[in-house]
Amino acid sequence: MTNRAVVENWSKGKKGKSRHLSTDGMNLFSYTTKIGFTGEDGYKYVYNYTAHKARNRLGCQVDGRYISATTSHHVSMAGRVGSACTPPEE
Repeated sequence: MTNRAVVENWSKGKKGKSRHLSTDGMNLFSYTTKIGFTGEDGYKYVYNYTAHKARNRLGCQVDGRYISATTSHHVSMAGRVGSACTPPEE
């Protein structure tokens, strides 16, 4: 399965797995790091594990926390289908 297909499955609440990206339909993982989750409201939220600030759907700046180029790419892909960007978990 391609990374794009994994992200699309996550957006639809379905399972999917590629080499380094996976989802159980509710959460999205880059390697073993959770980079996205489904909120109680049903929206898809993406943790900003990039080196850049991002704007969430309310227009607020969200600081990023860089892990790797691959994870940053996964986050960017997930951001295209996610409802909001949120600060990374502590």
